[in-house]
Amino acid sequence: MNLKNVGDTMKKEPEFEIENGELVKYHGQGGDIVIPEGVTAIGEFAFTWCETLTSVTFPASVAEITAIGLKHCPKLAELRVVPDHPAFRTEDGVLYSSDGTRLICCPRTRAGRFVIPDGVTEIAAGAFATCKELSDVVIPDGVTIIDESAFAACPLLTCITLPAGLTSISKCAFDYCSGLTSVTIPEGVQSIEGHVFSECISLSEITIPESVTDIGDAAFFNCKALKAVTLPAGLTSIKWSLFWNCCELTEVRIPAGVTFIDGSAFEKCARLKTINIPDGVDIIMESVFCGCESLTGITLPDEVYSIRREAFKDCTALESINIPAGMETIGRSAFEGCTSLKSVVIPDSMEVIGPSAFEGCTALTDVQLPDQVNVERCAFRNTPFGATLKKAKKRKPSTS
Repeated sequence: MNLKNVGDTMKKEPEFEIENGELVKYHGQGGDIVIPEGVTAIGEFAFTWCETLTSVTFPASVAEITAIGLKHCPKLAELRVVPDHPAFRTEDGVLYSSDGTRLICCPRTRAGRFVIPDGVTEIAAGAFATCKELSDVVIPDGVTIIDESAFAACPLLTCITLPAGLTSISKCAFDYCSGLTSVTIPEGVQSIEGHVFSECISLSEITIPESVTDIGDAAFFNCKALKAVTLPAGLTSIKWSLFWNCCELTEVRIPAGVTFIDGSAFEKCARLKTINIPDGVDIIMESVFCGCESLTGITLPDEVYSIRREAFKDCTALESINIPAGMETIGRSAFEGCTSLKSVVIPDSMEVIGPSAFEGCTALTDVQLPDQVNVERCAFRNTPFGATLKKAKKRKPSTS
C-alpha cells in the first residue's frame, strides 16, 4: 500500500465507533457533538480523555447513559437530549432520568455551589466525579442512594451535609476529595463501602452514627489529617487498610463486638499511642500496626494464637507486649525494628518464631524461650539476644 492509500484509510475512520447499537468510542475532534439516532447505549469508555469535548446531545434511541465515561472530559459544559426524550431530561446542562428522581451526570466544568433539586432520590455513579471547580453541593433530604464514585476527585469540595434519608454510601463515593475537611454521616446509614473517603487528605473530622454496622476496605485510606474516630458499637470487623497512613490519628476505641481486624488496618498510623484489641480477636493480621511509631504498649487477648508477618514492624516506641499463653506462631518480621522492646516471654505453646521476627530490636536483652520452639533464620538478628539465638538454633534446627 502506498502512502496515499494509507492517508485515505486513516481519513475513513468513523467519528462514532458503534457496535450492536452501543457507542463504543468517539474518535472525533470534540466541541459540540450530536450522537446519531440509532445508538441505544453509551459505552463506559466512549468519551475517555476527550479533552476538547464541550457538549453532547443524546438521541431519542439512547436508553442507557452512565457518567463514568464522561468523567475525563474536563471541558464538558453541557449535556442535552432531544425534546420529549422517553428516558432522560436535562436542566441547566445537567442530565437526569425523565422522572427527575436520578441525577445522572453533572458537566465537569460546573463551578462553585450546586443545589440538587428536590425530587432526586439517587445520585448516580460518577455523577459529579472530577468536577474540579465544584466547591459546595446541597443534597436534599429525599436522596437515599449515593452511588459509586459519585463525588470522586472533587478537590475543592470542602464540606458536605449528607441527607437524613441516606441508607448507604457506595464505594469510592468521595475518594480523592482532597479539600474535604469534615463529614457527618446521618443516623440510619447502615453501610459505608470500601474506599469511600480514601485519599481525603484534609479530612480531620468524621461522625459515624451507631446505625452503621459495616465499614468497607480502606474507607479512610491515607486520610492524613484525621485525628480521632469513634467507631459504632455494632461493628464486628475492622476491614483491610481501613486507617492506612492516618498519621494524625492518636486514639481509636475498637468496639467490644469486633472479632476480626484485617491486615494493614492501622498501618503507618504514626501518632497512634494506644489501641485496645477486644476479647474475641484470635489472629493479629499482617502489617496491622506496622509503622505505628508512637505505640508504646499493647495487650493481646488471651484468644490470640497467631501474630502474622510484619504485624508490629517498626513500632519503634513499643516497650512491652504480652504474648498470650496459647500463642502458636509469630510470623516473619512481626516485631522487626521495634527498637524499644526490651523483653519478651515466649509461652510453652509456641511452635514457630518466623524469620526476622525480632530482627533489629536493639534493646531486646531478655527473652524467655522454651526449648521446643522452632526459631527460624535471623529471628533475633541484630539484637543483644543474638548469642542466645545461636544456641537456640543448635537445640532446634530451622525447617526453612
